[in-house]
Amino acid sequence: MDVYYINHLNEKILLDSENVILKYQELFNYSWDADTDNGKITSFTREMATYPITVTVTADSDEEFADILNNFHSIVVKDIINHKPGRLYIGDQYLSCYISGDIKRMRLWVFRYRLKILPL
Repeated sequence: MDVYYINHLNEKILLDSENVILKYQELFNYSWDADTDNGKITSFTREMATYPITVTVTADSDEEFADILNNFHSIVVKDIINHKPGRLYIGDQYLSCYISGDIKRMRLWVFRYRLKILPL
């Protein structure tokens, strides 16, 4: 199954490659809230959700590691700066989202981010 992120400019990051691996859980587990009027459902809404994700980067050198991480950041930050979400694809499904947050190094070359899933 292919896993990748495409920003609003169609720049792509492979997240299941030899050098970059996204670890995710339950990204597609969300709920819809029903709006009602006089006991009848009038519409459904979904709030924004935030999920922690872990990105593992492997490289043969510090220079290659820096290049991979800089490329990752340069693609995801363009969505945040322009207030336009990208798409995280997992197989044939995708989520409109932003990848944001602090980089928290958990151990050598493993980082934590927050994935903001947007309501439809």
